[in-house]
Amino acid sequence: MIEETTSRRRYEWCITIETGSEDLDSLYQGFESSSALGNLFAMWLKDRGEISKWSDARQFGKIVVKYSDLTPRVIAVWLGLSPDTFSAQPAPEGVPVPVKQALSWQFTSPDGHPMTLERIIRE
Repeated sequence: MIEETTSRRRYEWCITIETGSEDLDSLYQGFESSSALGNLFAMWLKDRGEISKWSDARQFGKIVVKYSDLTPRVIAVWLGLSPDTFSAQPAPEGVPVPVKQALSWQFTSPDGHPMTLERIIRE
């Protein structure tokens, strides 16, 4: 009998906030990139408090809309933005979400610290 081994790609989405004295990481991983980001987004926002005045909320939300399985309206409301902030337009035809590419973005956190959102792929 031949045993077939299959490689399952695992996606890790991570938010790192550099506070000066330490790095605060929030990590969520899974076999589906979009659901892992959706779960990280929900987990990270859960204890965040009021963020409607966060200057990078719109930019952060656009990335979550593009790469997660959450609806644009849910993302906008959770970020304290108008429900119609993000359009539900799919990615332009012929521009697929990169499955095998690590991704990284820089922001300023709601507390004013440097913040990174990144996707790491483990084979």
